[in-house]
Amino acid sequence: MLAVAAAVGAIASYFEAIPIVAAIFNVIFIVTIVIASGLVISKERKNTSQLEETFSRKFSLISERLHAVHHLIRDETYRLREVPESATSNALHAVGQILGLISGFLGELTGEKICVCIKIMEQFEGITAETPTDLEGKSMLTFCRDPGTQKKRWEHLYHSLSHNSDFRDIILGQKSYFTAVNLEKESGYTNTTSDWNVWYKTAIVVPIQRVVAHKPGGHPRYELLGFLCADSISVEAFGDRIEDYANLLMSVGDGLYHYFDHVRNCAEDATSQQLQPRALGQES
Repeated sequence: MLAVAAAVGAIASYFEAIPIVAAIFNVIFIVTIVIASGLVISKERKNTSQLEETFSRKFSLISERLHAVHHLIRDETYRLREVPESATSNALHAVGQILGLISGFLGELTGEKICVCIKIMEQFEGITAETPTDLEGKSMLTFCRDPGTQKKRWEHLYHSLSHNSDFRDIILGQKSYFTAVNLEKESGYTNTTSDWNVWYKTAIVVPIQRVVAHKPGGHPRYELLGFLCADSISVEAFGDRIEDYANLLMSVGDGLYHYFDHVRNCAEDATSQQLQPRALGQES
């Protein structure tokens, strides 16, 4: 636009000794500016409209699906109270449904396949570790995965707390949650699953925990039951909004603590029953 205006201005200056010609070129100059400005404004309005439409669609999707997730967590938590003896048999199905909802709406938001799972302390034994020594010999198991995750990933059931940097850093309070846009470029990242990068290259891990006390200085001390994890093979999945996605999952993790605490209590009351990790729909 500026180049066109400059050219027209130069020609007008050349002819300014001829009043009529100068006037004509001045009119052309003004019209050119008006038209060009109109085109720019129109394009900006179109871009703004598209951004507003995208934001509105994503906001509606998040609010609708996040409500559905918490709705299901609430209903399943109260179902445990009504029929506690069925807690161990129904927990895997209920959690599978919850993970399916999370995987689905994250997939719609990112446009990529997102796999979601829950790692849990064995027998729902909470952990309040403060030093690396407290983690020695302790492991977590994969409690459940979303229905769309490849069943071959179930070959990796147990995970050392000491040798998985995402779990370790969260438990020891070094991080509130773990995020990595590209795990292969993440300095100091360790994972006990030898072929992890076959399945995913980007990940979010958030704790399922609650505050049980406060340490000197006012820092909270947590009891942790497990982790809610989301990952994708595409490093473009979460991108520069990965922290926002982590906060979404943090809200779900908070709700899941309440649910798993009830499952734990029911399991303790029914010691003859054992929870076995498996994928939703997977044969026993």
